[in-house]
Amino acid sequence: MSTKGDLNEVMSVVPDGDRAKFLPKMFGSIFPHVERFVYVFADKQLHGYSSSCGYWEFGLTGGGRPFIYPVMKNEIILVKHPFNDFAVKLPVALAGLVMSLQALCLCLEKYGPDIKSTEERDRLIDLYHNLISDGYSIAGALNCTKQYFELVD
Repeated sequence: MSTKGDLNEVMSVVPDGDRAKFLPKMFGSIFPHVERFVYVFADKQLHGYSSSCGYWEFGLTGGGRPFIYPVMKNEIILVKHPFNDFAVKLPVALAGLVMSLQALCLCLEKYGPDIKSTEERDRLIDLYHNLISDGYSIAGALNCTKQYFELVD
């Protein structure tokens, strides 16, 4: 399993000056919920993470799709499956992408009917599906496709 060196080819980090507008631009009207649920899922599923860990990076996949991930000392983290005791080790950035996917999925189910714009709702549904695919590209570059598959499929 590779780490940071290979990430530059399949993802990028949002510059500090663009952070304030990033989540609303990318996740639309449900951005506060997506952000909150990412932290909740991380607290429950990322071994060694606690909500006091602090700083999160905002990332873009090679396809330009958003996700967030914690900055941690360890580049590899144990990720627990949300519905059972199964767990796999993933690079932290990819673990954050998985948390972002889960949060987006939950928010679409919970708040999707309240999104007034059909265009926004459809864009967020497409974002979810495309982010899964982009995650496979990142996992492939980091030699952890099997582990990623075991969590998202």
